[in-house]
Amino acid sequence: MHIIPAEQANVAYFGREGAAERRAEADRSYLKARLAVAGVCAMAPGPELITALVDVELLPMDTSSRIDVAACWARARAWMDAQEMAAIAAAAGTPDEESDAWVVSDLAATVHVSEHSVGTRLALTRRVGSNLPQSWVALHAAQITLGHLRAIDAVTEQLTPEQAQAVEASVLPRAIEREWTPAALRDAARKAVLKVDPDGARQRAAKAKVQHSDVRLYSREDEMSDLVVTGDAWTNRQVMDELNRRADALKLAGDPRKLGELKLAALAHALLEVPSVQSLQPQPADPPRPARTPKRAQALVILDLPTLLGLRDNSGELAGHGPITAELARRVAADATLRLLVLSPVDGKPVGLGRSSYSPSPEMRRWIDVRDRTCLFPGCRRRAVYCDADHAEEWDQGGETDCDNCGLLCRKHHNYKTRKAWDVTRTPDDDSVRWTSPYGHEFAVEPDSYDEELDPRDSQDDREGRQLPPELGVAVPQEEWERRWQSWPRAG
Repeated sequence: MHIIPAEQANVAYFGREGAAERRAEADRSYLKARLAVAGVCAMAPGPELITALVDVELLPMDTSSRIDVAACWARARAWMDAQEMAAIAAAAGTPDEESDAWVVSDLAATVHVSEHSVGTRLALTRRVGSNLPQSWVALHAAQITLGHLRAIDAVTEQLTPEQAQAVEASVLPRAIEREWTPAALRDAARKAVLKVDPDGARQRAAKAKVQHSDVRLYSREDEMSDLVVTGDAWTNRQVMDELNRRADALKLAGDPRKLGELKLAALAHALLEVPSVQSLQPQPADPPRPARTPKRAQALVILDLPTLLGLRDNSGELAGHGPITAELARRVAADATLRLLVLSPVDGKPVGLGRSSYSPSPEMRRWIDVRDRTCLFPGCRRRAVYCDADHAEEWDQGGETDCDNCGLLCRKHHNYKTRKAWDVTRTPDDDSVRWTSPYGHEFAVEPDSYDEELDPRDSQDDREGRQLPPELGVAVPQEEWERRWQSWPRAG
């Protein structure tokens, strides 16, 4: 384990021998608490766990044990959330507009919260009871949190109970096994919805554009406000990319302001045709375009070739947003520079990316980006364009600059490793990484594979051609696929 700041301070003050003696003394004094905490961590969620946590809090313990205790309280809170939801449902009884209003108002006044808050919890409880029974069981067992439950409910709220349960069966076991965050569970559930109910997803997307597209203004303190834009993902992605481009142009032109201020100035100039009131210096009428496109302005869209060519309607994925319908994916691809990504039909891992390279080059970086997709710190979802290509084995210690040794880390978590606070090891066989925190906790992280993008209708043994949808009943030779591929951009 790396030396943490408190240990470094002890070494500086007491010397190495004195610091070692104090560390040994602390280990002895914390031993009882460590054993007690280990026992608490093995307990199932319930009243006994809460009682044990209250008791163990009285013991002197180190930071590692306190982190374990905090995690146990999170499990206890999930169990208590389940009990509260059950109590609200029991109090409300059979759904009835008048009695529901009475119960909601009474409970809101009793616990001093808004009626909207209580009503939202009651509605969630009833939806989960009919649509997501296994998620309810998982919350009661503290296998997921209320945040996970809300994430999958938000995605399946408009589905039928049968469709919602199909989505739940597809994603919940993996969420528990892989210890997904609510955001990761939501993305997987969105993708499952597009498979379970593709027609409904298209209809809901079209309806949402009409009903929810809006621009709203909210006041904040210190003479600030929030301008919130709600619209379809691709339009907002394009707007954001253009703001990034203009802000980068201002930065290259020597503007000293921070990036956030520059984006606001660019937006104000585009809409008002005058410099922003926050301007520190006169702005050019048209900010100069950088010689190269900023990486922030590169939207990665993933979809399979049959869907691109209109032969199937599998879902796509827009980096930074998540799953999108086949129609939107094709529209985005028609206005983009295409790069070839070849996937293994067995495990969905990238096995080729156009012209690849094992030297420090743009080709190698693109390979790493599509393999890892996001930062490989536990729970971090920061996308590839915002990440560094980190050497798992340090370069100055003999580590090589190749795809096996390099992986994506955002700047924050890259610094965790660089500052020798966290240990990380990479396993080239499965592209996974294992982290060890300064307090001894270990975490295993696997990069998102592309197995969800693989269509089960594509046979692993079909090496001479690719099958069209069964209703067409023909096989397409490789030469025909290449012809379609080459002609698609001109047709689209």
